[in-house]
Amino acid sequence: MTAASIDQELRLRLRQQEILAELGTLALRGVPRDTLFQEACRLVAGGLETQFCKVMRYLPADDELLVIAGVGWHEGVVGHARLGADIASPAGYALKIGSPVISNSLPAEGRFHTPQLLLDHGIHRAVNVIIRCNEEHFGVLEADSRHDGAFEPQDLAFMQAAANLLGLALERENSDQALAASHAQTNDILESISDAFYAVDHDWRVTYFNRKAEELWGRTRVALLGKVFWQEFPEAAGSAIHQAHLQAAREQRTITVEALSPVLSRWVDVTICPAENGLSVYLRDITARKQSEDTLKRLTETLEQRVHDRTLELAESNRRLTREIDERKEAEAALMQAQRLEAVGQLTGGIAHDFNNLLTAVIGNLELLRAGLTAERATRQADAALAAARRGGDLTRQLLAYARKQYVEPRPVDANAVVMRMRDLLGRSLGGLVSIETDLATALWPALADPAQLESIVLNLAINARDAMPDGGRVRIATRNVDATTDTLPTELQRRDYVLVMVEDAGVGMTPEVLAKAFEPFFTTKEIGKGSGLGLAQVHGVVQQLGGTARLHSVVGAGTRVEVFLPRAGQPADDAEKAGARPENAPPPGGITVLVIDDQPDVRDVAVAFLENAGYAVRNAGSGAEGLAALDSGPVSLALVDHGMAGMSGTEFVRQARQRQPRLPVIYLTGHAEPLLPEGIDPKDRVLTKPYAPDALLEAVRRALDDAAAPSAADGKPQAD
Repeated sequence: MTAASIDQELRLRLRQQEILAELGTLALRGVPRDTLFQEACRLVAGGLETQFCKVMRYLPADDELLVIAGVGWHEGVVGHARLGADIASPAGYALKIGSPVISNSLPAEGRFHTPQLLLDHGIHRAVNVIIRCNEEHFGVLEADSRHDGAFEPQDLAFMQAAANLLGLALERENSDQALAASHAQTNDILESISDAFYAVDHDWRVTYFNRKAEELWGRTRVALLGKVFWQEFPEAAGSAIHQAHLQAAREQRTITVEALSPVLSRWVDVTICPAENGLSVYLRDITARKQSEDTLKRLTETLEQRVHDRTLELAESNRRLTREIDERKEAEAALMQAQRLEAVGQLTGGIAHDFNNLLTAVIGNLELLRAGLTAERATRQADAALAAARRGGDLTRQLLAYARKQYVEPRPVDANAVVMRMRDLLGRSLGGLVSIETDLATALWPALADPAQLESIVLNLAINARDAMPDGGRVRIATRNVDATTDTLPTELQRRDYVLVMVEDAGVGMTPEVLAKAFEPFFTTKEIGKGSGLGLAQVHGVVQQLGGTARLHSVVGAGTRVEVFLPRAGQPADDAEKAGARPENAPPPGGITVLVIDDQPDVRDVAVAFLENAGYAVRNAGSGAEGLAALDSGPVSLALVDHGMAGMSGTEFVRQARQRQPRLPVIYLTGHAEPLLPEGIDPKDRVLTKPYAPDALLEAVRRALDDAAAPSAADGKPQAD
């Protein structure tokens, strides 16, 4: 069952208990029988959530059941309709077998027939219980429904309890009638009543003691007449019953009290009436009723405890369900984010290769053109074209970073050194209205990161912080160690140590709606032309690709803090990385020949021009087969190979080339989005992604030649430049 159905069931059972309590109150109050029966039908129908209910009195002489009260029936049914009390009807069946009867499908019933009265009202199911009065069958209480469903065992128990209360009311009515008759009858009639009765004069001497009183007290009237009542029963002195007698005598009014008799050791209902010659006292043994009330009270208390316990269980179930719903929402959000990543990745990866080849040719030729210009205007125009082309390359890299398909080279990095190395760059980029404050942790752990990507992340976040403070302000950059046991670690991260890099501003801040979309690609609050909406998406994508995450905290009017969690590296940061050393591209020594192989002539021509301008001897080929033929004409110092050539692939060329020249250094050129797979690639071979600048190409060539001179220094995965 669901939590909702359990709650509905519990509410129904609680309502039934309330109805029984209300019906019990009416029965004890002594309302007229007809009123009681009609109210009982109304309450029981409500407790079973049905429209029909009736009370039928058994007429033994006619062996029929007369409808004496009811709700839902056609006019003229109540007080007139009679049903056979034989075993062929549901009510008669219950009456004859002496047990309750449930039928949840009258048309399918095989035990008895459906009476015409029920057919006329479209009744589909019924439940019947017997009303007993003084161990006799008074009649039947029946509830009916037109609708499909089922009367449950709990419904039957509810009905039986209601019938029992009606039986008790009938018994009390009979007793009350007998008591009223006793007051109007002679002493002979008083002898016949079910209550004990005695009378005392003003001196408390017993003047009358009926047969019932003799039975209760175990004393004969002969022995008590003329005796002082309290002297004969000294145990009663000072009791509530004694005090009631004194009060009735003093105030000359009828006093009724229910109390535990110290003489009889039973619960009694005592009515003391002042009379001309003293007091007339009616006493009824209500021990059975008190026991029933105590039982009902205990049941009620038990029910309250059960309801309390069940309420706690439901509350816990509700909390658990809420957690599961929250977890499901988080999972759905993560799935949607993954699907967006996949869509952007497929789109970006599909165009990255061709677009990067185009950009390589455009940027390369512009670089060559720029180098030969002397006129200021032409130089300025070439610089503008170069800047636009490079922005195209940056846009591709940002999309790849968001989609986590950019080639990154994680290695131990000193984040403090990266921040300190960037201070001058940040100062120039942020302008004079913005001050930079650094709060760098001492003994900072090395972070597992790509140094170039980390610089891009810090610069990106710092520029965002500047844009959030149009009137200027302070940008704070901080670093911290975050151990695996901290409670503030983002839930999506594995439990391990991390290095935290924070960039914080005191700007305009973000609303919760903006904050929820901040990492989505192309989402920006900046004016058209002032932001691509890829900055934070790139940060998030790169950091996740490195095994970390990024988290935002922002308050409107107070500012924003971006926290970047990077995995702690297992080795110390490289000394050259700490110092920020970047060797200059020195002129190559003589005798160096580079073989350039690319099936795109314009891309190949750019690489050849860059190398020749730097002083290298260059051979070039438009396919792998042409490259092998070039090698056959003589060895080369280094091969620049396009990885994704048509026909013979770059890796196949390298395999065959090293059969001719085993120690041939190789740099793979790739415009693809995905990192090159290690299969078929020597771990010492470097990878250079397109588009590339002349300096990046020459640096990769210099490093590859250095690696060839010291081959033991390079191992592990393919090297990236």
